[in-house]
Amino acid sequence: ELSENNTQKGINYLESSVRASTSNSDQKSKSFLRLGKLYYAEKSYIKAQKYYDSTLANLPQEHPEYATIEFQNISLTELVENLNLADHQDSLMNLCSLSQNDLDKKIYEIIDEEIARKKAIEDAQAAASLTPSSGDLATKGDFWAFNDKLRNNGFQKFKDVWGTRLNEDNWRREDKTASIFAETDGTPKPVEKEDPKLSLDYYTKDLPCGKPNLEAKAETDIIEGYYNAANIYKQKLNDLDASFRTFQKLEKYLPNNKSIESLYQSYLINKSKGNTTEVNKYKDWLLKDYPDSEYAKIIKDPKYLENLDQATVKEESIYTGIYNKFMARDYENVIKDIDERVKVKDNPYACKYYYMKALAIGYANEDPSNLSQVEKALQDVVDNCDDEIIVNQTKATLDKLRNTQSIIDAKSGAGSYIYASDNKHFFVLVFPNDAGSVNQAKAKISDLNLASFSTKPLQTKSSFIDENNQIITVRSFSNKEEAMDYYLTFKLNENQVKKLKEFDFFVITDKNFSSLFLEKDIPTYLEFFEKNYLKD
Repeated sequence: ELSENNTQKGINYLESSVRASTSNSDQKSKSFLRLGKLYYAEKSYIKAQKYYDSTLANLPQEHPEYATIEFQNISLTELVENLNLADHQDSLMNLCSLSQNDLDKKIYEIIDEEIARKKAIEDAQAAASLTPSSGDLATKGDFWAFNDKLRNNGFQKFKDVWGTRLNEDNWRREDKTASIFAETDGTPKPVEKEDPKLSLDYYTKDLPCGKPNLEAKAETDIIEGYYNAANIYKQKLNDLDASFRTFQKLEKYLPNNKSIESLYQSYLINKSKGNTTEVNKYKDWLLKDYPDSEYAKIIKDPKYLENLDQATVKEESIYTGIYNKFMARDYENVIKDIDERVKVKDNPYACKYYYMKALAIGYANEDPSNLSQVEKALQDVVDNCDDEIIVNQTKATLDKLRNTQSIIDAKSGAGSYIYASDNKHFFVLVFPNDAGSVNQAKAKISDLNLASFSTKPLQTKSSFIDENNQIITVRSFSNKEEAMDYYLTFKLNENQVKKLKEFDFFVITDKNFSSLFLEKDIPTYLEFFEKNYLKD
């Protein structure tokens, strides 16, 4: 069939071969390999990956094509993982864009598909259970519909499994029966429990809709997944068309850095294919909307990268000179020199300069009771640096420093609150006694929790803190990051808690909450909160 160019028939025979080869691993691996190659040639990479994966499980390592298939399978597996990640999150975000009615309709379509799938399995199982014994049939070829004995035998087996049921739609569903028990031969039997996959809640509970932290994660996964997949298409599979289509999916996420790069990659792909119209489209897009991007500079100046390399070599020499001063503990001149170097636009050593400056300020600081300049320098590193390792180190140092400063402030009488970002946190709303019913306020907060944080076991409580105010707490969150996600959701919410946002609200560690409850000085804590939680 393949030699006659009847590809689909050839594929059908190969798939039959795979199913039939139960003990002949050599034949099975040949069929898997041929299928993988066919789908790879057709650029059906997801199917090709499945068959290449199966090929490797059956192909001996001494096979002459083993290394090639293994290499191709690594690329295909990486591609499929990235596409699956991005497609899954993209489908969830698309569901979130629907109206409530359309969302419910879409989910019911999925539920109907699940019911149909279950019914097909059940029907196959029922058919198997109705296989007659040798005494059930008058002759081997008798059809059950025309054989009273066989039909009655099957009906009895059905009753044994399902009990007596009305002839109606969805007869398997528990809520379609008049009783929680079905009647059989006088012995009550419990009806099958409702499958959770047949309810709306099953599909909506994990949707990212209205949950800033989940929405942000979904967007990151989509961008990373499609970006990686597009590069695999281009660099490892040499499929420029698929790469271009995938880079285009990132355009809706502009001005994300990788989306801007996707415009440049689309420009390069179309340039290599001689597609002038698309080349001009992406060239104009970059030059007009992102003129300061590195990609626009490369388009405007073909020697940009060459000049950048020369500038990097020159800057490296300057950096070495400043670093030598740092090692000689000439911190004053180090700080002055770095202040000049960071003024240079697009300085390739900017991140290292900011980090060295923070260290210099820290070593030069002679007043351990005043760490504000050190803190500012560390925050400059976080704000201006894109090196993940340096940023993470700096954040850890910043946390320790703020904790130290909190202890200093406490000893000086400026409050007894300690900064500890990794401690358990609460969310707190200060609710004045004359503002109305605190129970109604708690109910609105609980509605927000149900709508946006249904997967977290949050508890909402209230108590008096002084003669004029009560406090409503939502607890608990594992750390500052989780608590601030909730804080931001509360702050941006325009539905459930819209009217509650006129009151003071903040997050607080469990230990600081105890101090607040004892001292009852809300303004002092709000000052601490703004300094340590809102400034970065």
